[in-house]
Parts: sequence; structure tokens; C-alpha cells
Amino acid sequence: MSAAVAKPALNAIKCTQCGGSIEIHGGHNVKSIICQYCGSCLDTKDQFKVLHQFLNQKRPFMPLKIGAQGKLKGVLFTVIGVLQMEQREDGEVYRWLEYLLFSPTHGYVYLVFEDGHWVMLHEVKDLPDSPVEMTMPRKSAFKVRDKTFKVFESSGASISYVEGELT
Repeated sequence: MSAAVAKPALNAIKCTQCGGSIEIHGGHNVKSIICQYCGSCLDTKDQFKVLHQFLNQKRPFMPLKIGAQGKLKGVLFTVIGVLQMEQREDGEVYRWLEYLLFSPTHGYVYLVFEDGHWVMLHEVKDLPDSPVEMTMPRKSAFKVRDKTFKVFESSGASISYVEGELT
């Protein structure tokens, strides 16, 4: 009888651009890691090759840090990535944070933080019966599983800060 050898878990890597230590928290669906020190976007599927470098990023106030853990609906999640999103409309700038959380048993969820409010989101695998455009006009509709959904509002946003592991 042969003994099974446990494969060691990867807990940290060194950034291939700056040599900074990056802790690893996410699962097998993580495709890129953004270094907190130099802003390099590393490809997890190709020897951590630098795909892009986000220069001059200003770290926003973040109530949660990468690596923080907590329970949501009784499930332990770890914060593995964060995006600051930005929307410009009528001369105003609106910003919010989108955290990517990971649980080995429940996968990935998103936790959005805006103006002191939190929203938990998860991916839905069902596709609409017809194509959905990100800029669909108000009150237009689309169907999923014989349910009709009406568009309340739509707009574009851009990423103004990124850090950690992303799917």
C-alpha cells in the first residue's frame, strides 16, 4: 500500500516585477494577481508573467483588507481581491468598492461597499433568453427562465484601483 503524499498549499509568491511578497488566498479560478507594491498584474496561468502594470494607483480607504476573514450567512470567507469602481455622471464622481471573497466550500462572492452600505452578490449561471446590453435603455426588458426583468438604470463605470487576486 502506498502512502498518499499531500501536495503543499501555495501560501505566497514573490512578485515577478518587484520581488514583493504576495499572500495567496483564492482558489483555482484565480486568473490574475495584482501586486500591492508595484501594481503589476500577474498571470497565474503563465508563470506569473506581467500582463499589465497599474501605475500611480492611490489606495482608497478600505474597511476590509486583503486576507481578512469573516462569516457571511454562516460561511467563512476570505477577502482575496478589491476593485474601486468609478462612475462619472452630470459632473459628479461616484465611487464604490467591490471585494472578491473566497470560501473553499462555497466558492466566490462579491461584497460591494458604497456610502456605508454593504451588498452581497454572487454569479448567476443562467443566461438571459435574449442578449442583454450593458447600456439598455430604461424600462426595456429581458427574460430569464420565463421571468421578465425590467431595466431600472444602467450606466458605465471604470476601475480606478485594483489589488489582490481576481477571477
